[in-house]
Amino acid sequence: MTELDNKIDEILLEVCKTGMCQIDDFPENREIFNVMLSRGILHNLGGGVLHTNDLSYKICKRGGWLKHLEIEEKIESEKEDKEKLEIELAKSNIKANKLNAKIAEQNKKDKRSNKIAMWINISIGIINLAAIIWQLLKAE
Repeated sequence: MTELDNKIDEILLEVCKTGMCQIDDFPENREIFNVMLSRGILHNLGGGVLHTNDLSYKICKRGGWLKHLEIEEKIESEKEDKEKLEIELAKSNIKANKLNAKIAEQNKKDKRSNKIAMWINISIGIINLAAIIWQLLKAE
C-alpha cells in the first residue's frame, strides 16, 4: 500500500463518522480529496462540502480504504483463479468429448462384430440341433 492509500484510509474513516466534511477542514489534503473525488469515493456537494456516497459507505463498512483494497485484490485474485480453472475444465471437456467419440465409434464396430458372432452362434446351434435330431433318428 502506498502513502496515498494510507492517507485516503485515514481521511475516509474520519469523514465516514459524520458523512460529510469541508475541504477547508483538511487544507493540506486537497490533492487527496481530488483523488478521492476522481475515484468516486466522495461526492462534491459544492461550496467545498464533500459527502459520502454508496461506495464510501461500503468502504467504511469493510473497515476502511486499506481493507477495501485488500478485499478487492482478493476478489480479483479469486476471479483470475476461477478463470484459470474454467479454462482447464474446458480443455478437459474437449478431451473427454474426443474420447467419447472414439468410444462411440468402437461401440459401433463392436455392435457389428456382436451381430456377426450372434448369427454364427445361431447357425452352429441349428447345426448342432440338426446333428442331434439326425443321431436320434439314426439310433432308432
